[in-house]
Amino acid sequence: DRLQNIHWKMSAKQDELMVKENSMPKSCPVVLFLNHLGDKKYSKNMTAFMEIAFSISFSMMDAGCNHYVVWYSKADGDIVRLRIDGEESFYYFSELFMKNKWEAFDQDICSRYEEKYRREPYVWKLILDERLELKKKDEVIMNYSLKELEKEISSTEILL
Repeated sequence: DRLQNIHWKMSAKQDELMVKENSMPKSCPVVLFLNHLGDKKYSKNMTAFMEIAFSISFSMMDAGCNHYVVWYSKADGDIVRLRIDGEESFYYFSELFMKNKWEAFDQDICSRYEEKYRREPYVWKLILDERLELKKKDEVIMNYSLKELEKEISSTEILL
């Protein structure tokens, strides 16, 4: 091993040479955008919006698909991105998401994400809004209805 790869502080603590192992950062192939449009006629859909968001995120996590969830936070004044890679991060997301003060974002959430995280590419983009419309990339793949929500959630299969 090269001298530059030796972790000198750790080596001193362990009383033996410890070598740094550099690796690529873990990536997330999917980004789930939760886009609140702020249209008052869809305000009755917010509970269903959250239920669908949780269902999609939990299903991806359960299938071993690490992903980011992105939404606008009024408290932060910007988008929030959270990596979901296990139950702990999923439950943290659900807590933050339910506490969010919902307000429409004056920019396109996807464009803001691209601007903020421009050096972090992803493979798939899923967008859910409070109209209960789910898009993969820019193609609508599901329009959920309040009447059939439970059935539609349980039968929806998203192929990436």
